[in-house]
Amino acid sequence: MKSKSLILPALFFSCAVSAQNSAEWVKVKNEHYTDTLSMFEMHKSDKTSTYRIEFPQGAHNDWHIHPDAMQTMFIVEGEGVYQEEGKPLQLIRKGDFVISKANVKHWNGASNRSRCTVLTISEISDKPHIEWCGKVDETDMLQSGNPNIDLDSMLVRISEIDVHPEYLDEYMKAALTVGANSVANEPGVVCIYPMVQKRDGSKVRILEIYRDMDAYRHHISTPWFQTYKQSTLHMVKHLDLVDMFPMNPSAMPAIFRKM
Repeated sequence: MKSKSLILPALFFSCAVSAQNSAEWVKVKNEHYTDTLSMFEMHKSDKTSTYRIEFPQGAHNDWHIHPDAMQTMFIVEGEGVYQEEGKPLQLIRKGDFVISKANVKHWNGASNRSRCTVLTISEISDKPHIEWCGKVDETDMLQSGNPNIDLDSMLVRISEIDVHPEYLDEYMKAALTVGANSVANEPGVVCIYPMVQKRDGSKVRILEIYRDMDAYRHHISTPWFQTYKQSTLHMVKHLDLVDMFPMNPSAMPAIFRKM
C-alpha cells in the first residue's frame, strides 16, 4: 500500500533530530541484505519501535514478513523500492510512505539510481520482528531504473507534426529510421516513439524522452538526425514541439519493463 505524505508531522522530525544526537549508528550486513545498511534505533516502547535506516544505492533486503505486526515506512531522502508478493514493484520517493500490513510478504530497499533513507515505525508483537522468506529475484531490480538517469532532469516531449498526405509513407519511414538509430546508438535517448492519429493519418505525434537537455542537444547534432531533418523539411506542413511535465516519473521504469 502506497500513500503520499506532503508534510510529515514536526514532532516526528524533532524526534529524528534528537535521536541523531543521542543514538549510535549501527552497521548491519548479513545474508539477508545485499549491502551494508546503516541504522539506529530512535525510539522503543512496549508497543512500537522507530528506526532510521540508510540503504546504499541499489541495496535491498530479502523477502520477509513482520509477524502479527504492522510497519509504516517513510521515505526521508532518495528513491526507494517496495514490493509485496503478487504485486508490481513500486518506486517510492521523498515524501512517500508505505504501510506493510502484518504477515504480508514484501521486500524493500534503494533503487538502482539512488541511495535511500527511511524512517520505520513498527508495531511490537510477541513474535520476532522479522521472519525471512527467501531471496529476491534480481531481475526485479531492473525495474528500479537506469542508474545513469535522473528522473528530475529528464526531457519529455511530444512532437506534433502535420505531414503533407502525399509524403506520409516516405515521412514515416524516415521517422522510424531516425528513432531506431537514436535509441540504439545514443545512451541519452530513452524513447523516440512515432505514432499517427487513427482519425487522420497525416497527423503524426512522436513521444520523445531524453536523459536530460544535454542528451537532446547531442541527439540533434548526430548525422542520423541531421539526415532525417534535411530530408523531411518539405514534407512537413506544421511542427510544434510540446515539452511535457511527467506527473509520475517514477512509474516509467515499470512501464517500459512491461513492454
